[in-house]
Amino acid sequence: MLIGGLLALFPALGLAENEKHSFEVGAFGSYVHFDPQTDIDSDFSVSILAGFHFTKRHSLEFGFSSLTASPDTEGFPITINTERLGYVFNAYPRAKFVSLFRVGVGRQGEDARSPNSGGERFDGPSRDLLIYGGGGFRYFFTPWIGLRIDGTFDFIEGDDGFISPEVQGIGNIGFIFLVGGKEAS
Repeated sequence: MLIGGLLALFPALGLAENEKHSFEVGAFGSYVHFDPQTDIDSDFSVSILAGFHFTKRHSLEFGFSSLTASPDTEGFPITINTERLGYVFNAYPRAKFVSLFRVGVGRQGEDARSPNSGGERFDGPSRDLLIYGGGGFRYFFTPWIGLRIDGTFDFIEGDDGFISPEVQGIGNIGFIFLVGGKEAS
């Protein structure tokens, strides 16, 4: 059944390469540099992405990343989950190389648990809104497999809201897969 499903996708794969009405999925390794005010060590995370290209230039994407970070000082490990929903502008959509700019909104959740108390929470979980922006590029090896490298700055709602936000930087590198699409008309 799985093989039949993959064979059914092959006719659509030939058109993918950043064509309009194509779907993009990806898996990334990410490096997160937290705001120094948070007292959390910078760390690596795993991220996934799903997107839809309305045209060759305009896309919508959803991303999710998760990591368990350690505090700079003594304390409990913190699980940090981030969800993003944003717009992507493909500035130079060529066949092999596509530069991109991205903006959007999301939320970041932090949950600290004591490892020695059977998972008891140190503090209640928090969810903070964020606004992000960044850019990068995609390089296609085939019309449906590519490498994506991008960087993003997150402005996370602080204790006083967005008047004094926490700022973190993220670098992503990973593989993307595109399916579907229509010829440009």
